[in-house]
Amino acid sequence: MELLADRCERRESAGWIDMKVDPLTGEDFPASDPLRGHDVIYGWIQGRALEAVAGAIQYFEERACAPDLTARLRHLLGALVQRVQGVRRSNGGHLFFFLDASGRPFELDRAGKRVPAALDAKSPANFSDLFAAKGLLAASAVLGDAPLATEATDYLRSVTQEIFAHSFVTDQQALDPANPVRPLAGRHALGPFMISLGSATVWLETASAAGQNIDEPVDLGMRLLTHIFDRHVQSPMGPPVRPGVMAGDVWEFINGDDKPWHAGHTLPSDPGHALEMVGLAQKFLRAVRISQMALQPHHAAIVKRADALLPSVLEANFATGARFSETPTDQPHATARTLGGIVKLVDLRTRAALHTDMPWWSLPETMRAAMLTEETINDQSVRQGCRRIWQACHEAFFGYYTG
Repeated sequence: MELLADRCERRESAGWIDMKVDPLTGEDFPASDPLRGHDVIYGWIQGRALEAVAGAIQYFEERACAPDLTARLRHLLGALVQRVQGVRRSNGGHLFFFLDASGRPFELDRAGKRVPAALDAKSPANFSDLFAAKGLLAASAVLGDAPLATEATDYLRSVTQEIFAHSFVTDQQALDPANPVRPLAGRHALGPFMISLGSATVWLETASAAGQNIDEPVDLGMRLLTHIFDRHVQSPMGPPVRPGVMAGDVWEFINGDDKPWHAGHTLPSDPGHALEMVGLAQKFLRAVRISQMALQPHHAAIVKRADALLPSVLEANFATGARFSETPTDQPHATARTLGGIVKLVDLRTRAALHTDMPWWSLPETMRAAMLTEETINDQSVRQGCRRIWQACHEAFFGYYTG
């Protein structure tokens, strides 16, 4: 957090979070870099940063430590709120994936040239909006800003309504030809519902801390869980939705009839997203337990269903996505299997990798999922499995991804 504060203070007039630094050299990327220069702002990062900085401030203040750093972070958070709100006011209430340093949204054409992205009040909500809404809500609690809390809650309600109505769109720009991200008519993704579990948790935690009624965020989280379980997850109790699909499998997309969406003859699954969903679901359920709310019977039934289903989702998607390597040991003719990472996309029908990249983020997401599942479940075999998964991801992350 000191590095973040140092970097932002060096460019205080910008008001944006700036961590575009080469982790191997510690140097900034060239200003002319079309994707990593100072004149490229990522809406996703700024929204997530609101929540992260607010969380860091809360962490330090609860432990009465790092007062000087906390004061710097408060100043930084306030400036970022103003920046994000300014962009929203200029763009019909929206944020966008790509912004220039002055906050104007843009896209890249096929030649890599910037073209303005038109946003107005009629534009659909997108992922930048989703991240910003929950980030602003988290920031409002730390800053004690009641008007911001009201505005952020309304923003979150609006984005969530569009998610359930399937009018929400992804604003992610295709930077990797092997990972097409453009929206397709009739294809609806798991991602918005999964990320919204985090929004429900932030809303629940901030409302509970303020002594407010928590019925609405709890109901939102339960609706999200029900949607995901009913439409994206293979139940151990039912017949496979397609040949080759196994209990706990999670398909990435559904069609307009709420059935699994196919890409040709393949049934795509993003194991990292499925594992991230487990962690976000468990975090929401943990917040519900901490609130000590007396659950309505239908909500209690959803919690019971989650407790039964999430461990199998964790185990199944780790098994599907994990790729191991054989390394020699000090024993003659012996090798050890070590986790290399979790592949980006798998065909659930054949278990073959459709996209062999292994992004770093899926490992800490899986560690969180395993840790929170172990905390929840009393079954010793499940807990041992959680520890095994956590250890494998921990070793891979620090062995291969952090230098």
